[in-house]
Amino acid sequence: MNSEFKTKNIKKLTQKLEIFDKEIIDLSDMNLFEAANTIISLSTYSLTKNQKQKIKFKVSTPQIQNIIKEIPLNKTIEIV
Repeated sequence: MNSEFKTKNIKKLTQKLEIFDKEIIDLSDMNLFEAANTIISLSTYSLTKNQKQKIKFKVSTPQIQNIIKEIPLNKTIEIV
């Protein structure tokens, strides 16, 4: 993925996050590292907006939890 696509994708997802209402954000078309980067970015964005609900992410592999488990954002996300 090129950086322009990533930027547009992140912007689109943050807009979706702002109207988030128990919706699952589908990242299953991204590879492991792109999905981890997006989850970390959106979780951080969510925390800065003081959102208290968990964000649900659909990913292509559950192994992504191994990458993000050491990050304290783990309590604000759920992998489905």
